[in-house]
Amino acid sequence: NEKIQAIIKLREPSTLAEANKFLGAISWYRKFIPQFASTAAPIHKVTNLTKANRKKFSWREPQKEAFLQLKQLLITSPLFLDYPDEDHPVILTTDASKAGVGRTLQQYINGETKNLYYHSQMTSSSQRRYDPIELEALAIWMCFQRMGPYLLGRSIIIYTDHCPLCNMMTSSVKNRRVDRISILLQEFNIEKIIHIKGRHNCLADYLSRHPIPREEEIFNEDYGIA
Repeated sequence: NEKIQAIIKLREPSTLAEANKFLGAISWYRKFIPQFASTAAPIHKVTNLTKANRKKFSWREPQKEAFLQLKQLLITSPLFLDYPDEDHPVILTTDASKAGVGRTLQQYINGETKNLYYHSQMTSSSQRRYDPIELEALAIWMCFQRMGPYLLGRSIIIYTDHCPLCNMMTSSVKNRRVDRISILLQEFNIEKIIHIKGRHNCLADYLSRHPIPREEEIFNEDYGIA
């Protein structure tokens, strides 16, 4: 199922920093995940170290099992929906790093977050040379390339931690690549683009820094972006 590959293929943390970042990425969902604290406890146990003991970080079977269980919770009901709810807008959250792009597609239903799609992809060598605003805009465009069937005809809200993109649909940002992407996005019903602080953009940020290998079937050159 391509909608969950970005989670399924996440590799286990190998350092204390990676383990902490993984917990940070999914902790926002704790209020929607039953028994989150007990499931995550084995990982918390090896990350709750004093500065003097940080070199003692270890990742053993209890942590591996907890990691797999937490990933499973992200891709199954009640947190994950197989199909969008027709009565609610879809929410696209994106992030980009030199390593890759990450994004999640969600809906807020009755006060709860429901995830519909997770995706990450490594950037190409040429994309890594993009300016930050171009890379962040590319992250948005790649979502629409990948998730188009889920987005056409629906009200869409986009969250990005790159503030200059918030007006890209209504005015030129004086950047050829970004302006080209804004033209390509006109066929979609984008209600608004909202700035989100980086510390609140946890899962998309984590996926952008731990992307799965890129796929070659979509070429940005075909759209005049490269």
